Amino acid sequence: MPQREPRWLELARADLGVKEIPGPLHAEKVLEYFREVGRPDITNDETAWCGASIGAWLKRAGEVILPPDKVLGSRNWERWGVPLTGPRFGAIGVKYRAGGSPKDWTGHVGIIVAANATTIWMISGNSGNRVSIAAYKRAEFTAYRWSKDTPITALPLPTSLAAAGGVTEA
Repeated sequence: MPQREPRWLELARADLGVKEIPGPLHAEKVLEYFREVGRPDITNDETAWCGASIGAWLKRAGEVILPPDKVLGSRNWERWGVPLTGPRFGAIGVKYRAGGSPKDWTGHVGIIVAANATTIWMISGNSGNRVSIAAYKRAEFTAYRWSKDTPITALPLPTSLAAAGGVTEA
């Protein structure tokens, strides 16, 4: 039987296009991510939500996630699951913020869908204030992680977004 992509990636793809609502209204789907990861105290979509979206997709897939007091910090995902030596299709990727440094506490977290020598493409929440697939500099990545409870996929890692069969929503 052919191997399927990780369930958390399927769930993320289903949410492509979810976006914040500018102004005093807030996107219910983004608020749902916060509730799903144990943070019902967050009631706006202006709070950084990349960690919440990753946590929600993983939790829906039956995976153990970071505790509520850690789940929102993108760089906290550097300690989730098990480490990988490099990017893998469906792995959780963690990076420092563009223009920042590896020592900064700020960053971004997403699910890797393609990579080459200079670029990694991830699907993530709060990328351009929406769930989208975007390209990031490979040099900015600090960790690649996989669930402790799910076998690592043997699916090949495409070398471009086009090869991954995706289009950017950024």
